Amino acid sequence: MGTQSRKFQIHEVRRGSAVAVHVIPHSSKDELNEIQQDGTVKVLLKSVAGDPGINERLIIFLAQILNAKVYQFEIIAGIRDQLKLITISGVDPVILEDCIQHNVRKAIKKRNKIIDR
Repeated sequence: MGTQSRKFQIHEVRRGSAVAVHVIPHSSKDELNEIQQDGTVKVLLKSVAGDPGINERLIIFLAQILNAKVYQFEIIAGIRDQLKLITISGVDPVILEDCIQHNVRKAIKKRNKIIDR
């Protein structure tokens, strides 16, 4: 299956979910920006590239957005990269996917309102 036909998917892992995240630093705001064609969630962060606290900032932001606790998150791949694989324990994949899609739609709607002005 090519990347063109892949759909956004949250993967069920032992007692939780996993999601691929592409972190884009140097943003004016923290935001779930989009779901890329390969299913990766693009996250904008105010942190600068190379900031040693960027992973912590990412986890705190995701915990707030997903109404979860920081201790539920673990970066299991890409700790030093912009592309990361994150597991979230105790969060059902369907609920996680719905929450991410809702927040991405909200961000897109907000951007479109700004453009329309």
